[in-house]
Amino acid sequence: MSDNRDPIFEEEELTLHDEAAVASERARNEEAKKKDSAKKDNGADAERFSPPKEKVAPKEQRSNKDILQSTSDLSSSAPPRPDPKKTGSTASSSGADGGKDETSLFGNVDPMVGKRIADRWEIMELLGEGSMSMVYKATEVETGKVVVLKCLHSHLLAKLPNVKRFEQKAKANANLRHPHISNFHDFHLGSDGQVYLICDFINGQSLEDLLSKSGHLAVDRAIALFLQAIEALEYAHQEKVLHRDLKPSNIVVQKEAGGKELARVVDFGIAKLLTDETDDVKSNQYITHTREVFGSPLYMSPEQCMGRKLDPRSDIYSLGCVMYETISGKPPFVGKNVLETAYKHMNEAPRPLVSDSADDRTLSRFELVVLKMLAKDADNRYQNVSDIKHDLELIHTASDEEWQEQAVALKKVTKSKRLETKRLPVSFEMMVILTTSVLLIVVVAVWSLSFLSPENQDYPAFNDDQLWVINDKKHNPSAVQDFGNREEAARMNLATVERERGPDCREYADALFNLVELYDKAEHWADAALNTTRLIETTKKVGGPMSQGTCYKRLAYYYFMQDEFDEAIANANTSLDLLEKEFGPVSPSMMLSMQVLGDIYTRKKDLDNAQRIYERMLAITDSMKDRSPLDFAKSSAKLADVYRRQGKLELAENHYRQGLEWVQNTIGKENAFVPKTMYGLGLTLMAEKKYKEAEQMFKDALPLAKASLGERTALVGAIRKHYSDVLWKTNWVAAAMMKIGSSDTMK
Repeated sequence: MSDNRDPIFEEEELTLHDEAAVASERARNEEAKKKDSAKKDNGADAERFSPPKEKVAPKEQRSNKDILQSTSDLSSSAPPRPDPKKTGSTASSSGADGGKDETSLFGNVDPMVGKRIADRWEIMELLGEGSMSMVYKATEVETGKVVVLKCLHSHLLAKLPNVKRFEQKAKANANLRHPHISNFHDFHLGSDGQVYLICDFINGQSLEDLLSKSGHLAVDRAIALFLQAIEALEYAHQEKVLHRDLKPSNIVVQKEAGGKELARVVDFGIAKLLTDETDDVKSNQYITHTREVFGSPLYMSPEQCMGRKLDPRSDIYSLGCVMYETISGKPPFVGKNVLETAYKHMNEAPRPLVSDSADDRTLSRFELVVLKMLAKDADNRYQNVSDIKHDLELIHTASDEEWQEQAVALKKVTKSKRLETKRLPVSFEMMVILTTSVLLIVVVAVWSLSFLSPENQDYPAFNDDQLWVINDKKHNPSAVQDFGNREEAARMNLATVERERGPDCREYADALFNLVELYDKAEHWADAALNTTRLIETTKKVGGPMSQGTCYKRLAYYYFMQDEFDEAIANANTSLDLLEKEFGPVSPSMMLSMQVLGDIYTRKKDLDNAQRIYERMLAITDSMKDRSPLDFAKSSAKLADVYRRQGKLELAENHYRQGLEWVQNTIGKENAFVPKTMYGLGLTLMAEKKYKEAEQMFKDALPLAKASLGERTALVGAIRKHYSDVLWKTNWVAAAMMKIGSSDTMK
């Protein structure tokens, strides 16, 4: 366990927290309290942006957008934090704790704060986290100028196809200079591969902040702001730079002298820096086929959703989405999840614009402009932003006749003729032949059910009620090389300390801890439990390398591994009480104890206690889901399955979908978690009598389960069985054919 991974939960991929991290967390909590106190003494700072921090929208104004909050930032889908350890070659410590940081997930001290980057910039504070970077306030060491430093997420940098080309593209973007653009003006590529973008620090609010406060803007105010944003786009497009991620949070509004508002567009072209797109190769911005999506689903153009090559008309569409939301208070297309939102972008028309801030003529003209920007086919949109600017300026000045004559929005686009697919006529005789053939196949299939192929597929038994419990606790006797000699040495060291110093000293606690660590690595659970019990008694007297809460957490784990569940429950609950006193009710240090309790309560059918534990786990992992997406998804899925077994089917479906979508869009489909979750969701859909959805879920899960777990595993057999069951309700011909093994649907 010293490697921070739980051997038992090798499928769970938990992040465990050893004593060093616990001590570090405690120290940082104290430091954070001091800083909070100092901030109060200094008074409230003025609002700043670069970029703005997320704000919670009033429910009545922004509720539809909140539906997507858990997945919407597939723009912000699961980017892990940059590894602070990787900054070693470019950053020097300036008083910040260099150990593991656990509390930064909960808004306390970030490990980067206080560090210097290349002796040029010193990081002052964390401003926020976006889909592509961590955003820090920093100062230039030489000049003292305040800047914004964006530290690109390491998992994106790992996929950089060509570092030289990245530098070339970064320099081109850094050269964008315009009164309505605030882009990065410098960048630093560390020897460790970490990339930092340096931007101007702006005092202002984002359009997202304004909408969160007021719900929507008046049409006249919106037009004034968007005319400025369009000037920024016009200049950037002339420089062959697309934005690719236009959204309210990327438009900043500053108050100038006299109350005039200045709009500035930020983050131009950062998405393209991280792709391998060229003028001849299409974008790799897929929404369903890759692990990262550069762009915010609420504002992505249809061609961006489909991963096609982008041009300025994609930015026009995204800006249209922002303009629509600014007036109506809601984005034009909001689905229940990311994929449904993408479908709406590609297929549905937006609702009519409604606003009480403008007369009917102004609103209808503005709506006409926005609808043209939102055309599904890029050929039917404005072909450049200059034409949008032209029409927005006409809205207030043109008479009805001038509007009809001059508005680009009213000019029709010549559509190319579509090729029509000719339908082949089907004669009555052919219909009879086809019907007879189908009936014959069905008769043969049904006969085969009884005589030819009575379910000859042999799979291990699978218990649906133990979908998420750990049953395979394999012992690895070779986990520690030269175990015998190392055990003897550890025991001799313990005996020597006891003889020379006695059992009531810190050295004795350290020697016991070393012995426990050895038994842990070697998976000698009984010995590990025995010596952890001794360690608990010693640390009560003299302290030691692990706190009492951590000791009891370890002990619960060791009893769990021996199937001594009552002892495991008692020690896990003790550890939670102690850890809560140290760190509060929501701390990652509690995860292992909760995993043990959740597993045991689930297998014992104590669903109320299982629900209570998994709800706490979900609260913890929700705070760390960007860095540990799989932990969050599994907590959601385990809670979903408890809901399923309790008959709370709507809650079960929602939580299963939440976990599934988060993993698919951050990690991919290769992990065994995906088919396992699809199976649980399929069971839930069957219970809800949503048979067609269940059929598709089982069908999609089967090849993924075979690929990740093997052809003849228990889960594969269970998926096949339930797929067959649901087919009898949706497509009995296919079910019959599958039964005799001649259907491709199960391959």
